[in-house]
Amino acid sequence: MLKTRKEVIQVIANLADSMAHLFVKKGWGKKEDYEIYQYGCEVIISVLIDILLVAVCGLLFHMVGKAFLFYAAFLVLRRYCGGFHAETYLVCNSVFTGIMLMALLGISHSSTIPMPCLAIAAVVSFLVVIRYSPIVHKNKPLTDKEILLYRKVSVAVSGLFLIMVFLIPMFSKEVATIIALAMLATAGTMIVSVIQRKGGEK
Repeated sequence: MLKTRKEVIQVIANLADSMAHLFVKKGWGKKEDYEIYQYGCEVIISVLIDILLVAVCGLLFHMVGKAFLFYAAFLVLRRYCGGFHAETYLVCNSVFTGIMLMALLGISHSSTIPMPCLAIAAVVSFLVVIRYSPIVHKNKPLTDKEILLYRKVSVAVSGLFLIMVFLIPMFSKEVATIIALAMLATAGTMIVSVIQRKGGEK
C-alpha cells in the first residue's frame, strides 16, 4: 500500500515518464522536449485523479454536474488563495473528498438554507481572502511579483463570487449555494493553514 505523498508522487512521476517516453518513441514529439511532455503528463494524471473523485462524489448524490460546478469554483479560488496542504497524499485526498461530500450535502438542501446565511458565509469568506491571501506553501514558493499577482486575482475573483451570491438567487438559489460553499471551503482551508503556522511557531 502507498502510504506517503512522496511514494504516490513517485508513482505518478514514473507513469508520466513512461507516457512521455512512448510519446517520443512513437514520433509524436521531439526528444529535446521530453521533460515538457513528462511534466504535462504528470499534470494530466493529477487532474484525472481529482476529476475521478469529483465524479464519484457527484454520483453518490446524483449531482455530477453540480459537483463539477463546485469543483471549478473551488479550484479557481484555491489556485490563487492557497490554503491547507496535507503531509500525505491519502490525507490530502481524504480532506478533498470530505469537502466535496459536505458541499454536495449542503447543495442538496439549498432550498432550506436561508439567504442571509449564504450572504454571511460569502462575506466572511471574502474577508478571510482579503486578510490572508495568498497563503504560500513552503513546497511552492512564490516571488514577490507572483504574490502580488495572486493577491489581486484572488481578491478580484472572490469579490466577483460575492456579488454573484447576492445576485444569482433571483435565477437559481442552488447556484448561489454552490458558489457560497466554494468560498466557505476555500476560506476554511486558509484558516486551517494559518492556525497550523501559528502552532508551528510556538
